[in-house]
Amino acid sequence: KLLADNTLDTIKEKLSDLLWGEDPIERRYEGFLRRVKGLGPASITELLSHVHPTEGGIWNDKARKALTFWDVIDVQKAHQNLSEVSEIIAQLELVKGEFAE
Repeated sequence: KLLADNTLDTIKEKLSDLLWGEDPIERRYEGFLRRVKGLGPASITELLSHVHPTEGGIWNDKARKALTFWDVIDVQKAHQNLSEVSEIIAQLELVKGEFAE
């Protein structure tokens, strides 16, 4: 399905930009999400977390529910806009810091 909806060149270009681009992570995330069909927030953040394990975190239903349960942030939907992604990344960094101590 991924290759049926996207060209291989598009996937390679956008994946390279997502993982190693110069723009802030929020812009790279948003750009990849808009331009590559077939991968959503959970897949994208898993790729980012694998390549950059000290930045951000995996954003999926379990993370969303946990952060809401712990009253860290209240997010009910899977896809957020650019400012919401920035806030989520900041909150994940705070939670990660708490666990590191």
